[in-house]
Amino acid sequence: MNCLQLIIVSTLICYCVGVDTNLALKKPVSKSSEWYSAAWAVDGNADSNHMNMHCYHSAESPAWWYVNLEKVYAVNGVVITNRQDCCSERINGVKVFVFENVEDAKLSESLKSDTAHLCGVATNKAVISIDCSGKVGQYVVIYKGDAGFLSLCEVEVHGSSAPCS
Repeated sequence: MNCLQLIIVSTLICYCVGVDTNLALKKPVSKSSEWYSAAWAVDGNADSNHMNMHCYHSAESPAWWYVNLEKVYAVNGVVITNRQDCCSERINGVKVFVFENVEDAKLSESLKSDTAHLCGVATNKAVISIDCSGKVGQYVVIYKGDAGFLSLCEVEVHGSSAPCS
């Protein structure tokens, strides 16, 4: 098994990566605003038709949404199911971040220029895969800094925190 070793303040922390588990499924979420439920983005239903009531939709912009994984993981990647019944282009430019601290995760001003926690930027596709390369954190943040609404039909977070062997 491949392991990612991180040395933080003289303490060795080892995360085994490669386990394909959706860490976000039914985990607590938060958002900057809500038109439709933020929890629908982690309900396990990847239906991309917003009118079927399985997609989160923000009420304002700029907008952020995050999932609390409830413990620290090495995040390999994030998969976003984009809205397909209309407005799929709204996902263009949306940024995906991984943070250890919830306060950092909610500071939308800092998200405009943060590159240390950035996994990648979304483009208009039905299903978007963002590589996080084992970034370590408890909160996965999705941020839309420009005009328009943020819609997320499903968000999966893949990674692991299993002890290395």
